Amino acid sequence: MFILVKRQDNEVLLNTSHIWRIEAEYATPDGKFSIGAAKGIADVEARKKYTIFIGNEAISVPADPEHPLAKIIGDIYDKAIRIN
Repeated sequence: MFILVKRQDNEVLLNTSHIWRIEAEYATPDGKFSIGAAKGIADVEARKKYTIFIGNEAISVPADPEHPLAKIIGDIYDKAIRIN
């Protein structure tokens, strides 16, 4: 599967099988201030944002349940094996 990233001058297709890292960050409900993971996980109102690393690209995606890419990344993230 590919992710289409639109840029000012062009479009880039990135292969999802090359994702090597996904980071989740949390912010206050208004999105103005970052909060730590423990606080963000505990606060159901906190906003979540994913940063996806594919090759040398880093793509930021809000964890909006209606965003098609966020649905895929959220599913990967939720099914991940947790080690701590």
